[in-house]
Amino acid sequence: MSHGGGPCTSFPRWESDSKISCEQTLQKGEGPKTCWTREITNDGKLILTMGADDVICTRVYERQ
Repeated sequence: MSHGGGPCTSFPRWESDSKISCEQTLQKGEGPKTCWTREITNDGKLILTMGADDVICTRVYERQ
């Protein structure tokens, strides 16, 4: 997997039955520390959270 800074190593893990989180580390060079989570809520929403250093972005998807 790669992100803006080049190839990185990802370490996804299940936090619970409905949530997976991942920390990413650049294989070489300098860049922001990045991470993401994916979570499905009891009411069927999908919540994506992406982070780069101190910046966090959250998206919520609902079924129509």
